[in-house]
Amino acid sequence: MKNSAPLFFDNPVKNPKYISKKTDDSDGQMMFLTGKSLYRDSSGKPEIHIPLNMNSYNTIFLFSHGEYSLQIGLNHYELKPNDLVVIPERVRNNFSSPTENCGHCIYFRTEYLFPIFKISNIGDILPFMVNDAKYVLGLTSCQSKFIKVLFAEINQAYESSSKEKDNIIRCYIEILLLKCKEYFQEGLPTAHPQTNRSFALTRQFKSLVEKNFITIRIVSEYADILHVSPKHLEKTVKETLGITPKKLIHDNVLLEAKVLLKQTEKTVSEIACALKFEDQSYFSRFFKRHTLLTPQDYRTIV
Repeated sequence: MKNSAPLFFDNPVKNPKYISKKTDDSDGQMMFLTGKSLYRDSSGKPEIHIPLNMNSYNTIFLFSHGEYSLQIGLNHYELKPNDLVVIPERVRNNFSSPTENCGHCIYFRTEYLFPIFKISNIGDILPFMVNDAKYVLGLTSCQSKFIKVLFAEINQAYESSSKEKDNIIRCYIEILLLKCKEYFQEGLPTAHPQTNRSFALTRQFKSLVEKNFITIRIVSEYADILHVSPKHLEKTVKETLGITPKKLIHDNVLLEAKVLLKQTEKTVSEIACALKFEDQSYFSRFFKRHTLLTPQDYRTIV
């Protein structure tokens, strides 16, 4: 499978927007930014907002300094220096930046790693990444320095003329993922084997929901796909995430509805149809029940 040459950016804030418009190399598997990433807003505007995007790349971002806002799913974060952000494929996210920022970032498709090892997603390496809260971690200065060294090595490998540079880069990405795993799990108690199984099932369920929430909204159908009972799935997801499987499905539908309302000119009726609701009134009742706003009010007020 063909690999695209890595692309470098001066402004990571615009990367998600650029990626979403990338059409000339649809099978490209890797884009990344390393070294300095500095952006200054000379327009006088207090901040720049990039719409939520369903990223088709895994993202690893080490924030160095400045100011940075991040939204992952429905959760918002104000990043601090030495914060490490790991966002898997197919997770909606948004970066916005006032004034100035600096950091190191790499984007890659999971398939890029296949010549080295086979995984279905980076969650196979980072099994704890079930809840959005696990996507951001504050590093110590020593940990941050080590991650910067890995980015520097990736950059050096990219600049080299070695025929093996892709495999070298892949190896460094694997080390980067393993260090992310180490840092995220540091200080946590040793997980019981049953806990690991619960996280694995919840991760599989969450991944299925993110891919199929528009067409499948019945918990028992997901249980059938996962070869478990609906009762077991309900208990496992509730214990792992603190919410029911049904709420997780609804949260994904709600997020997609918000994106379509704020970032498209589709009518409420068209959005209801796109999300497979029976009719506009059913969609409006669903939306108001979860947000206390009608779709029309959300579009004009929020």
